[in-house]
Amino acid sequence: MSSGNFPDFVHLASFTYLDTIVSHDEIALRTLFHGLVHATQMAFLGLDRYTDYYVRGFVKSRSWIAIPLEAQAYQLDTRFAMSPSTSFSVEEEVESWAEQGRY
Repeated sequence: MSSGNFPDFVHLASFTYLDTIVSHDEIALRTLFHGLVHATQMAFLGLDRYTDYYVRGFVKSRSWIAIPLEAQAYQLDTRFAMSPSTSFSVEEEVESWAEQGRY
């Protein structure tokens, strides 16, 4: 997998593991939201299936940004950033993608 394009963890704004979001700096609201999307994905899919989808997505695309789990997190954090006062359900979005086989 070393031929793929995956960022060094030192350069990530944050990292999500289960229900914990780790950041080396003060976390921006959009970055926090992105982490919460990943926490929701992990809660819905379970850690084993989430990890399987993440690795398979990376192996297929060779780019972490093209991993469907990341693509969804970026789409939803953009949606949030564009209109933070407009509510939507991240849980419903994650469930919809899973039902459609988009991961």
